[in-house]
Amino acid sequence: MSGVKSWQSPRAPSWNINQETTVFHPVIEHTSTILNDMLKVKYQHHPGWININMPGAFNEKHTHPGCELAAIYYLKTHKDCGAISFDNPVRHSCYNYLSALSEQVAHTSGTGFYFQMTPEPGTLVVFPAHLEHRVLVNESDVDRISLSWNITTAHMPVDV
Repeated sequence: MSGVKSWQSPRAPSWNINQETTVFHPVIEHTSTILNDMLKVKYQHHPGWININMPGAFNEKHTHPGCELAAIYYLKTHKDCGAISFDNPVRHSCYNYLSALSEQVAHTSGTGFYFQMTPEPGTLVVFPAHLEHRVLVNESDVDRISLSWNITTAHMPVDV
C-alpha cells in the first residue's frame, strides 16, 4: 500500500469490478471500449479498490507489478488535491537532453524527467503498470476520491 495518511479499501474477492451489479460497471465498460481500440490482445480487469486521500495525504512512488496496465478513475477532486506524477522511464539514458528543456515544456509535454497531471472528476487514466508514479500531497481542504484497478493481458491476439 503506497498511501500515507490515506485510506484504501481492501480488494475483496466479493467486490469484483467486472460484475454488472457494481456501481462502477459503467466506468469499466467505458474503459473496455477504449482498450478494445488500443489493444490487439485479450485483457482482464481485476478487482479494484477505492482511494481516499484526505487533506495532507499522499501516495509514495510505486508501480503495479504483475499486470500490464493500471487504471484510475477520479470520482472527487479539487484543484489542490495532489497531482499524479509519472517518472520518465528513460530519464537516466537521456539526462542531457532532458536537462536542456525549459521547465514548462519538460513537465507538461511528457518529455521531461516526469509528467504531472492534476485530476478532475470523471477523468480516466490508463497507463503502463511498470511506470513509477506517485500522488503529491493533497493541499486542499477536501478529500480526493478515486477508483483504481489493474489490468492484465493474455498475450494472445483477440482473433484467436
